[in-house]
This record gives sequence, structure tokens and C-alpha cells, in this order.
Amino acid sequence: MVNEHRNLCVVGDDDQAIYRWRGADVRNIQYFKRDFPDALVVKLEQNYRSTQRILRAANAVISKAQQREGKTLFTRNSEGAPIELLPCEDEREEARHIAHGVKSTLARGVPAKEIAVFYRIHAQSRPLEDAMRAANIPYMIYGGMRFYERAEVKDILAYLRMVLNPNDDVSLLRVVNTPARKIGKTTLDRVTTHATARQTSIWKLLATGDLPEDVGAAARKALTGFYLLVGEIRREAAAMLDRPAEVGSLVFQKTGYARMLEDNKDVENETRHENIQELLGSMHEYAQEADEPTLSGYLERVTLNEETPEGEDSPKVSMMTVHSAKGLEFRAVFIAAMEDGMFPYKGTELGSDPEEMEEERRLAYVAITRAREQLTVSFTRFRQIFGQTRINPPSRFLLEIPPDVLSGKVPRRHFGEGSTPARESGNTWGSGGGGGGGGYRVERDPVPSRAREPELPVVNDGPVLVRDNPAVGWQRGMRVRHMKFGTGTVKTVLTGAELKVEVYFPNLGATKTLLAEYLQLLG
Repeated sequence: MVNEHRNLCVVGDDDQAIYRWRGADVRNIQYFKRDFPDALVVKLEQNYRSTQRILRAANAVISKAQQREGKTLFTRNSEGAPIELLPCEDEREEARHIAHGVKSTLARGVPAKEIAVFYRIHAQSRPLEDAMRAANIPYMIYGGMRFYERAEVKDILAYLRMVLNPNDDVSLLRVVNTPARKIGKTTLDRVTTHATARQTSIWKLLATGDLPEDVGAAARKALTGFYLLVGEIRREAAAMLDRPAEVGSLVFQKTGYARMLEDNKDVENETRHENIQELLGSMHEYAQEADEPTLSGYLERVTLNEETPEGEDSPKVSMMTVHSAKGLEFRAVFIAAMEDGMFPYKGTELGSDPEEMEEERRLAYVAITRAREQLTVSFTRFRQIFGQTRINPPSRFLLEIPPDVLSGKVPRRHFGEGSTPARESGNTWGSGGGGGGGGYRVERDPVPSRAREPELPVVNDGPVLVRDNPAVGWQRGMRVRHMKFGTGTVKTVLTGAELKVEVYFPNLGATKTLLAEYLQLLG
């Protein structure tokens, strides 16, 4: 194309190349000058969007990239407000604080369409959506579906509804051929018409074998197999209806849904798997909160979450993955889960793949530069994701940002086992703006909240977190957390050379005698 006239113009930004997983190759930009040595390179380095602080943060992160065309963006915009750090106890507190921040931003007169909440992967949206609904903040998922509207989530919920009520024809028709069982639309139309004529449910037709004569032998066999499968699941689930997450896991495995996703490990199926794991995590959360958890109670809660009362045309806050945010800009941006293991995603694994880490760095650069005036980044001490509780340190990218553009200091590590954290002035962990709990905290406005107490198995993607406890103030009835045993209640305080306490852990159904220094007070 260019051999004769050498007439070619290409526009690109290697700092924003974030689609490697789709087959894009940043080397097309990086090697352009090598391939066309006589090309004139014009660097567009003036930024007209962001404040100076936001731009300095972005430059600091991207400057660490190993291979890039050297450039430094500058702006004539104002210095702007510091980037707000939002350390939280867990993902639910994080979601509440982000919703509170969004509401405060709206109250300052920033339109909803100028506010965005970013997250690294789709599965992270669920607690954020819950918090937005609880705060009555209209929102939209840009470039995707709301959590409870995603096909794989609706599929598992349909199976769960059938566990309680197999005569639910809507749920049955949704999943009777998911995973595929060679039951076609024509067959289902005939069966549905037959059930309507008989004034009965499809399930009862399957139970009696009273199917239309024009349903072939193969389809009959497949329908019978589905009936037997659901019947078996219902029998097994009958003994665990007070443990919704276990029923959900049973459905996920027994129906073949898990195998279906495993057999085709593409990016889309990985996302579907993550969403289902997040759904199972929401069931566990419900069980921890409810006085008497039941599967029916969980499904009732989900039904409320599925309702979207705001009008289609009403202004909405945008929620999206960072990939979806490319090319967009907002006056106020909130970036959730800036932790190693979340952003960069699966950080410990990425360390062995420099190209993956480079792409994560570019993704962070894209996220930061979407903000014009206000940028808030959050990270948590504990994060429940995919049915596990993780302990991740704050993102390595945050540590690279100049301190003078931040509202506080970024903690460099979590507490090591049996160690005392190095305190940093004015910067401690904890929830809201209240007291209690050792660690790091950036002071901010208090938000009324009920702290969640994750009791799932802990996955240590970073150092073990242990509270530095003075041997004073321990009382019967205190709530505590242990890294191995989860959350429990102090039953007895023992005297002696070392402070020990007896703690009852409901998830174990047992009492343990432990050194107090290995426990974290929950308040």
C-alpha cells in the first residue's frame, strides 16, 4: 500500500493498548518507527481533560512501563483536588462508601451522567450495585448487564427456583436446555401448548409422561432425563435449604453448568464462571446476615434486587469495567478494588508474565485518565470474591503515585503474622470515620453501616493480617476475627503469663482457646 507513494498516516497510543486478550498487539505501535524509519512522529502530549494532580498520577504509573514511546503528558488545567484514598474493611463497606461518595458528588451539583464507578472485572459489580440500590442512586451498567440480569446468573437462579417450586414454568423453560440437552424450541412449544390445554404445569406433564404425540423419542428421552436430574437435585437440596450457598454449589455442579464452562475456557466463559462464583458468594453473605437463612428468603431478596424502579430516561451514574471505559471521560471517577490480585488482576500470577503486567499497567493508566476533576480510589483489607475471602495488599500502582497528589499515604503492606504494623502518621486502616481496630486509616466522613463479618475460607494472596492487641480491655461477648477460623465471639478471658481467650466460632460449631495477639477485634 505504501511502497510507491509512502503516503501513510497512523494514529495510536501505546499507553492505551489494553486489548491483548482480544488479539491486539501493542508492538504494532511500538515497532512502527522501526518498520517505517522515515516516518515523522508527532507526539500529542498536552492533555485538555484532567487536573494536574490526576495527570501526575497517571504519568507516574505509566512511566514504569518497560517498553513504550517516551512521552510525558502535561496540562494547563488547574492543580485540582488531591486524589482521595478510600481504605475499607471489606468489599461491602467499600461499596457503601463509594455510594456515599457518589451521593455527596451529586449533592455538590455534579450531574449523574458525569459520575462513573470503575471495576476491573464484571463480577465485582454485584456489591456495588447492591449499595447503589440501597442508597437510591439510579445507575446503569455501561457495556454490559446488571448483575442479576446476566444470563448465567439468571440460569442458576432459575434452577434454584425450581428446587423450591418445580411447577414454575418460566424457570423450567429457561433452563430445560441449558446446558444443551438437544431439546429444541419446537418441542418446547408443543409441550407448552399441551400443558396449557391440560391446565397443568410442564413439570406435571413430565412427571406423568403425558407428552404430545408429536414429540419424538429423542426429545422424550431428553425431557425425562431433565425431570430425573432436577428431581435428584431437589431431593439432595431438601436437607440444606437453610444453607443457600450449598444448594447453589450443588446446582452449579450437578446440572453440568460448571462442566459446560470448563469445557470451553474462553474469556467469555471465564467471566460467566466468575459471575456465578460471585452469586454463590452473595448467598453466603445472606446466610451470615439473616437470623434464619433459607433458600426462599434469599430468592425473595434477589427478586427485590432485580426490580429497577428508576425510569429508563432518568439520569444515571455509569458503572463499568475499566476496559469499557476506554475513550470516555467523567468529571468524577471512583476506581474500586485497587489491590494486588484485583488491579493488577491476579497480581501474584501476573508477576511471571511481564506482558500481562504491562497490560495491567496500561489499564491503570486508562482508568486514571478518565477523570477530569475528581478521582477516588479504594482498596480493602478483606475481599470476598468468587466465594473466598482474600487478603490483598494495596495495588503496586498506588505505591508509584507521588504522595503529594494523594489525600493520604498508601500502606505498603498488610500486618505480618505476629508483627506490629508500621504506623504512618494520619493514615490508618479501618472503617468509616469512627474508631476501633488497629491498622491504617485515611480519615473521611463517617457513613452509617453494618460491618460484614466474612467467615469464608481465607486465601492468603498477601501476608497474613493479625491485629496488634494490647493485653487490656478484653471482655466476654466481644466479636473477633481469626485468620484461620473466621469470626467468633469471646466466651472467656483467661489470665496468665500470656493473654488467652476462649472463642466460639459458629462456622466451626466449636470453641477454641487462642492467644489474643492472633485475634482482630471487630468492635
